[in-house]
Amino acid sequence: MKFFICVAFVFASIAPLAQSGDKHDFARIRRGETLQYKIKYGWFKIGEAEVKIDSRLHFFNNEPHYHIHFNLKAHGLLALFSNLNLDLDSFVHSETFRPNRSVQTVRYGKRENSYFDDFFYADSIYVQYWKNQNEKEKFVFEETDVPFVDALGSYLLVKTMDLNMSEPKNMQLYYGKEVYDFGITPDKSLISSSDHDLKAYQIRLPDIQEFSVDKESYVIFRGRENILEEMKLATSDGNIYLILED
Repeated sequence: MKFFICVAFVFASIAPLAQSGDKHDFARIRRGETLQYKIKYGWFKIGEAEVKIDSRLHFFNNEPHYHIHFNLKAHGLLALFSNLNLDLDSFVHSETFRPNRSVQTVRYGKRENSYFDDFFYADSIYVQYWKNQNEKEKFVFEETDVPFVDALGSYLLVKTMDLNMSEPKNMQLYYGKEVYDFGITPDKSLISSSDHDLKAYQIRLPDIQEFSVDKESYVIFRGRENILEEMKLATSDGNIYLILED
């Protein structure tokens, strides 16, 4: 289960979310966009991933939402131990990027489990969580002055932002019945001074057993559309890399 958590945080931890007053360029989100990644554990390729933004909007309570899909398939070394296939789906508001529903489907060969989260907003944030057809659990979280998002909503939001590497950013991330504080800090030492098309940030990961918070984790974006080029996550079992396929 530790590997699932690290993979699910792959996109969650890239998001330098906006403080109040930040401006968003929604034109940077291209519906229908599909990106392919390879996932490495140290030197070894262990999987392949795809990120896709649905070409159409979905409406909940007459409000438009993006549908974003992430798929990971085990490959190479990892496939020797587990025939893993992981799907993440999120429906997030097209302006606030708050999640409406998140679904995580994990397959081990013929075994399959699905995890659902439905989100409601009033004076606090209300979440209904359930696994497969089990009884729903209910959670309440206090909203703070940083945006509340799920993993894939954070991926969308970062695409809208002007990443000028001038200041740290923070976020409030929901995953697996918990809310975590994340942050990123600009770090020009990660890229060459001649790479004007790249923007690099150190990632501040949550202090939980899945991660090594005393080791370096980083993310590198490319171009005006803030395309995720490369990420390193320092986990308690070693380094996981997400690298955009050529």
